[in-house]
Amino acid sequence: MPRPQFTKQEQVLIDWVKVSSGDSSSYMWTYLVTTAIIAGFAVYFESIVMLGCAFVIVGFFRIKEEHAQKRWAPIWTSILTKYEEALADGDVPPEPESET
Repeated sequence: MPRPQFTKQEQVLIDWVKVSSGDSSSYMWTYLVTTAIIAGFAVYFESIVMLGCAFVIVGFFRIKEEHAQKRWAPIWTSILTKYEEALADGDVPPEPESET
C-alpha cells in the first residue's frame, strides 16, 4: 500500500523524531535549574541585577520555544493531515492498539 508523500521539511521532521528520544525536558531543565541557581544567589546576595538576569534567561528561552512551536506546528499539522487522509482512503493500515 502506498504511503503518504511528504515534503522535504516534513521528512526532516519525521526523521528527527525517529532518531531523537523525543524528550525535550532535559533542555527545559537545563535553563530552569541554571535560572534557579542564579535566582538563589540573587536572593542570598540581595542583588536585583542577578534576579533580573534570571528573569531575562527564562523569558528568552520561553520566547525561543514559542518561536520553534510557531515554526513547526504547521508542518506537524500537515503530516498528521496526510496520515489521516491516507487512513481514510485505506492506503495505510492502522496501527494495532497495544494493551497496557
